[in-house]
Amino acid sequence: MKNRENHLNNSGWKTFKIFCFVLGFNLISILVIGIICFFWKHYSKLNSIISQNQFWNFLGNTFQECWWIILIALIIIDIIFAFIFIALPKLKTRFNKANHDKNDVWLYNQVKNIGDKNIFVQKYLVKNPFSNKNKGEPGWVISATNNKAYVLRQNQTLILGGSGSGKTQKVIIPSIYYNMCLKDEIKPHMVVSDLKGELSAIFTKPLSNKGYNVLVLDLINPRNSMGWAMLGTIWDLTFQDPNHINFNFSFKQIDLLIRSLKEWNLSSENNFWDFGAIQLLYSGLAFMLLYGYYYPNEFTKEDFTFNNLLVFLEIQNFQNGNWFNKIFYRKDLVSDAFIIRDIVVGYRNSPTKQLSGQIGIAVQAIIPFIQDKELNDVINTSEIEFINLFKENKPFAIFLKVPENDESRHVIIFNFIQSLYMAATSFAEKNELGKLERQLLFLLDEFGNIPAISSMQTKLSVARGRGIFFACVLQSINQLEIKYEKSSKTIKDVFNSWIFLGGINNRETLNEISQLIGKEKYTKTSTTTSVNNSSETSSTQEREAIGIAELQKLPKDEIIVLQKQEKSLWLKIKFAYQYLKYDVKAGLSYLSNHIKPKIIKTFDFYMEKEAETSADETENKEKQKTNPTNLMKINRNKEKKLWNFYNKHSEQIFGDLGDSEFKALVEKSKLEELPLLEKIKLNKYFLKLNDAYEKANKKKEQDQFERELEDIYTTYLKEATENEDTKLLKSEDVEDSNLDVNT
Repeated sequence: MKNRENHLNNSGWKTFKIFCFVLGFNLISILVIGIICFFWKHYSKLNSIISQNQFWNFLGNTFQECWWIILIALIIIDIIFAFIFIALPKLKTRFNKANHDKNDVWLYNQVKNIGDKNIFVQKYLVKNPFSNKNKGEPGWVISATNNKAYVLRQNQTLILGGSGSGKTQKVIIPSIYYNMCLKDEIKPHMVVSDLKGELSAIFTKPLSNKGYNVLVLDLINPRNSMGWAMLGTIWDLTFQDPNHINFNFSFKQIDLLIRSLKEWNLSSENNFWDFGAIQLLYSGLAFMLLYGYYYPNEFTKEDFTFNNLLVFLEIQNFQNGNWFNKIFYRKDLVSDAFIIRDIVVGYRNSPTKQLSGQIGIAVQAIIPFIQDKELNDVINTSEIEFINLFKENKPFAIFLKVPENDESRHVIIFNFIQSLYMAATSFAEKNELGKLERQLLFLLDEFGNIPAISSMQTKLSVARGRGIFFACVLQSINQLEIKYEKSSKTIKDVFNSWIFLGGINNRETLNEISQLIGKEKYTKTSTTTSVNNSSETSSTQEREAIGIAELQKLPKDEIIVLQKQEKSLWLKIKFAYQYLKYDVKAGLSYLSNHIKPKIIKTFDFYMEKEAETSADETENKEKQKTNPTNLMKINRNKEKKLWNFYNKHSEQIFGDLGDSEFKALVEKSKLEELPLLEKIKLNKYFLKLNDAYEKANKKKEQDQFERELEDIYTTYLKEATENEDTKLLKSEDVEDSNLDVNT
């Protein structure tokens, strides 16, 4: 606490002295200027003027004639005087404060001109960032002009900006442009989510010109997309080294993929059905990997699809197919497959009604990826292959075009990111330094709409050492908490930097940012005035460096950067269109109608039994075989007896509604190729019809056998009565008359 008393008399005396000094200075200045004007005007007559004692007269005339020159000169002198003795010290103090002030909160606050600008420039400045002279390192641009940029390097970054906050213009476009202009040997790989298709339209041609391999996964218009086999990365990572196959790792990746397909009901008490569906999908994909391992010529990467998984889940295939015996009875079965075998045995032996319900839920999870033909073509075409991309070591840029409100397509993006990260870490671990030769940058807009990435906190913390960096865009911290629940706090802590762009009204998010920036000290002064004197009392207090209201109203040309183990930044910025030249329509036609229709080969999971049988038995089994994958073909050529049987007993077999649907499907199948779901449904009807027909035939054969046996017995009785021992025979036959014919 500091007290100070000032007397009014002393204050007045000080003012009087200043007034006298200024007045004297101006009078002297007027006299000097007048003399200068006199000499300038009368220099040639100077000797005669002095000899005639006319100096003062001529000087007075000079003041009268040149008064306006003297006045202008006096004003200029006063301005210079004021600048030297008043403004210059203040500017010097301000300059030192802006460039060398060790502020407790701000490393550099450009808006309020506080902090140490020299340190800020030293740490973040890159000159000529958007030209071939760029000598910087990969990173995220936080502020830029056409000839300089300030860049966050080797940072896991969280970008917070509401709708309309300008995140594309402020950070995303400058960052892509900056990184593609780096030296060839350090240009990073880039993966960019592109919700509107704007970024791919701008950058496909410039990136190609800079030596990038440009790839586009377009889930908005799948026909314009490149193909990415959704299950292909798991296959590639499993079999990339035939001498070191880690099925345990592959099975874990399958489990992650399946759990991402939909919102499974696993938390409630009634989770039995969803858990069973997950197990069935898991065992199906695991079996396919095992079959590809033991029979590489029969089952390839092209067969490893959701389409074949759907065929595998057909109940006739699952329960009665010989696929189980062909793999799980092998003597050389890998140990990682034992648990898969146990799972399968349990479900194959479960009641048919229960199994059908669980299969139904499993089918619901994968059917969105099969029904949409264009989307199915994309996820079954192998063009974007991660292992090959990393082997080439040529920089690549992948644009992920995603519709905002289609969850099934968000699932594809999630698995794309998960698979790419998995491939990148696998490749990094093989390098001597344990990191990628080129950095891999993920720039993920609308990160809150992507399904929760497994172990995201671990990925963020470990990724830096492998040369992998994320910039994740959210509209509020709340999105992270909803998506990642308990692990959201850890994820927030792992991000090295937060970039706040404004446009957010969520008070929890704003309050958290305000607290992270911290409090600043200020001096509070109170003045007490009496009749003869006044006193001032000052004290040092603390307040939020920036409050919630100020954050909420942050202007669009300002951003705030929070950093771990570093003071914050508050910068004024420009939008990308103000200093960069680019064509927003340059790449609109890129990959137009690129993807081609894919013919998916249906794999036969039923498989013929390998047990030793006679030729007649084999032929008989082939006739009775009702494999759903070729049942349509068999029944279209069925004998007239089957159709006659159907015409007589249709209502008993299918009921009224089922009978109508069956007839409609049969007629439709004669005119066109049925979609997969309708084909499966028609197969089920044929299977039911075939079973009923076979049962009826068996009953008919049994009845015929009983009648023939009864005729033989009647004939025997008739012949016996003609013998001499008729009575004896009759007595014996009476005892056997109650014999059941069936026994």
